[in-house]
Amino acid sequence: MAEGEYMTEVERRRAKKRKKMVRNVRRVIKGVLLMPGKIPPIDDRTVGAAMKACETFGVLFVGTLIAHLISESSAVSVINVLMGLIFFGLLFFIKLAGYQDRLIREELSNFIYIR
Repeated sequence: MAEGEYMTEVERRRAKKRKKMVRNVRRVIKGVLLMPGKIPPIDDRTVGAAMKACETFGVLFVGTLIAHLISESSAVSVINVLMGLIFFGLLFFIKLAGYQDRLIREELSNFIYIR
């Protein structure tokens, strides 16, 4: 706006709604990002077991991918999807544990954790 021009009432309401919407979006994003800090942390033994299982299912997933390239059987396809879901689920679980650990180190966790 040029100097001396004033906002109309409609523009003022739009600006106020925009600020409110931005504030709400920021609050939701912050809540989603800090959500893993509100659940009990995953311990190191569980992460170690999940890593071993993830390696195993990763190898099985690659094997089923190769089997799927060789023969396009529906049974192989189902097993392939199942192995992929398990592999990526374990991978997500391991990443969640690392993210929780980071939240605890940076003191952004709301969970009271006593070792």
